Amino acid sequence: MVNEVKTNIGVGCYNHPDRTVVANCPNCGKFMCRECAEKNKSKLCDSCEKERIERAEQEIKGQAKAIKQDSVGELIKVAVISIALAILGFCIGQGSGQEWMMAWIFMGFPWGWKIINQLMTGNFMTWLLIWTQKAWLVAYIIKFVLAAFIGMFAWPIKLIITIYHVVSAKNLEKKVAGGN
Repeated sequence: MVNEVKTNIGVGCYNHPDRTVVANCPNCGKFMCRECAEKNKSKLCDSCEKERIERAEQEIKGQAKAIKQDSVGELIKVAVISIALAILGFCIGQGSGQEWMMAWIFMGFPWGWKIINQLMTGNFMTWLLIWTQKAWLVAYIIKFVLAAFIGMFAWPIKLIITIYHVVSAKNLEKKVAGGN
């Protein structure tokens, strides 16, 4: 409920000049009657409320466009890296009957490596080096194998999440453009 503003100026509401003024727009200062003051949740006059909504819509449109561009760029990056590494893995495994398995392992390696790096903080890597009697090469081979194994599961998940982000961003952009 809006408290009445005592005014002796003798002016009425900007929209209803014959009504008593109870508030003024916090943005532009226009005098408002009770009906106009309670019309918008923001307590702004109609023209300031319209401007506020238009600014918010423009900001949301810009954010939706940026999200879509970032998501599409990420999808392209995931696809290009995956395809290049799949071809490499397929070529390495060719003739051994393991072409597809090698392609799968190679596709996921970058994302497995990223996960392993996040999991293997300094303390874990120190422990691994101690466990392998400070044989850093053995420690990195273990890390490499773990990354390849984890990557086999991580890259499909990464691909699905990236596609989901692209679709969500596209839907958000459509919704904002449509004004829904």
